[in-house]
Amino acid sequence: MNETNLDHCEQIFRSLLWRLQPAELADAVERRSAEVCGMADGATPWEAALYIVSRRTRDETVAELLARSAGKLRSRRLIETTIAPLPPAAGPDFHCDAALGGLARWLRAAGYDAAYWPGIDDDDLLRKMIGSPAILLTTDRRLCQRGVIASRAIAALLVSVEHKKRGQFADVVARLGLRRRSPRCMACGGRLQAVAKETVRDRIPPKTYPWRDDYYICESCDRLFWQGTHWQRVEAELAQAFPGGFAF
Repeated sequence: MNETNLDHCEQIFRSLLWRLQPAELADAVERRSAEVCGMADGATPWEAALYIVSRRTRDETVAELLARSAGKLRSRRLIETTIAPLPPAAGPDFHCDAALGGLARWLRAAGYDAAYWPGIDDDDLLRKMIGSPAILLTTDRRLCQRGVIASRAIAALLVSVEHKKRGQFADVVARLGLRRRSPRCMACGGRLQAVAKETVRDRIPPKTYPWRDDYYICESCDRLFWQGTHWQRVEAELAQAFPGGFAF
């Protein structure tokens, strides 16, 4: 299974299983992803394997949430209509509310597509979550009391305002059991694509060109990146949240 497919598997299973808050979320997500991988290594196409395992996981999640709803009709309707019955198309891993722009940037540096919505209305933000494979990250306690979140029809995580952005990032990584992925553009969340040095020579600062050979372009916003002093500072921060580190 290639990296993109694995990321999508983990995204779907994390969103579904977080609603049940298993004690070992990362292990549960890994087991489901491994099951898809095992089926795809045989005669089953990857898309079919993902459908089989994710549909079963969705049905199990919905059944458990309905059992927890204690017969509340409104909760049952929210759960049944909000959680997608089919594997959702790839989208952001996280939707971050207006207070979490810094957290979104750190999640992108760790390889996650984190959408940031400054100034968005609560209802509009919740609408983006319907049928989505994303997890909502918010500092708004009142928002988390809304029925669609309280019933776990929408997967959401309340982020503490008592932490600064790096503390929020470390907390989210630990609570959701995130693994480190290939970094994304911290500005927009786009994937970084390696490019030949000579093809971007006119964009490289003259003092940087002689000592750095590896360059990357964001597929979304076309920004140019290299592992200079800024990235080294980012790397040092990420290493604290992800022991063992990671490189391009």
